[in-house]
Amino acid sequence: MKTFLLRFISNTLALAATIWLLPAGTVYVCDYHAVWQTGLVLGLLNAFVRPILLFLTLPINILTLGLFTIFLNAAIFFACGYIIDDFVIKNYPWAILGSIIVSAISTLLSWIFHERREFKGNFHLWRF
Repeated sequence: MKTFLLRFISNTLALAATIWLLPAGTVYVCDYHAVWQTGLVLGLLNAFVRPILLFLTLPINILTLGLFTIFLNAAIFFACGYIIDDFVIKNYPWAILGSIIVSAISTLLSWIFHERREFKGNFHLWRF
């Protein structure tokens, strides 16, 4: 529960920062309730839909050496505009830029919040 709450907060803050960083009119939000709703929907889509889409597009992703993941993230970001009525993205190129900014800021915030897994097992490089 703590991990989901940290991801939700980091996604929402990253989304708010992205809306503030992009030029006016490219990503439009009516109020801050829409930012919270979009952060929740973005987190749920990233948790449940993204792994399935990554598996289905694995051959394309291998051929493009992982660059197709950027377009997949943008599609998920763009889909949030269709799910949430008060969140509108102007077009797909702005969704690509917005998803890159959201990913970068969310990664930075997860490093700040120390959202790291701790391994409790003993790992040895050599066997004695």
